[in-house]
Amino acid sequence: RRDGAGAGAVANHQQCVRPCGCLSSHGEVRHPPDTGQLFGWIRAKVSCVSSSFSGVPCPNPECGKVLPSASPQDFVDYFEGRLWRCESCGRNEGLWRLLFDRLRDDNPLIPGVLSLGLAVMTVFQCPIEDYVALTMDLSRHGVPADATIIDIVITPYADSEPGPLPAVQLQHLQVRELPHCLTVHPVPWFGEGKDSPPEGAGFTVLAIWMPAALEPEQQPLLSAAKAFVTGDYRGSIIPAQVAVELKLSKVLTDHFRQFAGKETVKNFLNDGASYGHQLRMLVPSLFQFIGAPSMPNEVAAGLQALRKKRNQVGHEHLATDRSEAAQMLLASLFGYWYVAIYGPGLVQSSDSSTEAFRA
Repeated sequence: RRDGAGAGAVANHQQCVRPCGCLSSHGEVRHPPDTGQLFGWIRAKVSCVSSSFSGVPCPNPECGKVLPSASPQDFVDYFEGRLWRCESCGRNEGLWRLLFDRLRDDNPLIPGVLSLGLAVMTVFQCPIEDYVALTMDLSRHGVPADATIIDIVITPYADSEPGPLPAVQLQHLQVRELPHCLTVHPVPWFGEGKDSPPEGAGFTVLAIWMPAALEPEQQPLLSAAKAFVTGDYRGSIIPAQVAVELKLSKVLTDHFRQFAGKETVKNFLNDGASYGHQLRMLVPSLFQFIGAPSMPNEVAAGLQALRKKRNQVGHEHLATDRSEAAQMLLASLFGYWYVAIYGPGLVQSSDSSTEAFRA
């Protein structure tokens, strides 16, 4: 089922801010066969248009159609036992396996978080006519001011010969947030000796960014995804668990506050039913009572493995490889969505029979 409800649907198409004034189109975006063809694919699809998108490429190599990234409905279908289905070729695939394979792919230009609905790729072109500095303001191409930029790739192009090299004006290099505004100087190839760039020259800019969290419990999940994309696999583990722990704690707090006071509930969840007990006992029993499907084994096992790995990272600072971190991030994402989708059913309208316990 595809309703485009998630963040993975085509996110933004704008009119070009350059003098060419061309308009965007909503044509089909296809997954490039390999990295070597990526920028030719982008240029053919984007032209002078600012386009933002994320998606899940069909795993069928003969298809390759990019469908909207994982939406809430996709997770509902997964939890209720239905397979993800490609609209184009009819290929069926388990959502967990589909997204796991995307995360394990280490192509930095099309990272797997685009398929998870946690990040967006924006692509635009800047034609150049003179060797003068260009200011690239990502906000003019649909990137929100509160977004976190996790990668920027600038590639030259020209009609018949190498385009000018992009020289980014930066005087301070350190591990920090990437800026939303860059100054880029077109530099001629060594020995070129020309006063102006070749015909049809310009830069293709590819920016991968993460939107601001929609709720506080989502922020650690975005932090885990950012750490994963930047290769800090160990650094992705703790926020991955914190995201599920916070989301589950909020849902259970809202549930038990129907029957007990604030401090009683807080003490119960902190000292009695800790996070490990919540996963093993409270989630299966309470969610079954409201008619939610059982948490799939791969998600439940993944959350337990994540809890164990979080302790190892926190107390022993153990290393984590890409494949293991991908599994942990995926467990966090699926656990988060399970609680987000079915957790609200644990909170019923208050009535006089429970009001006395809430004091």
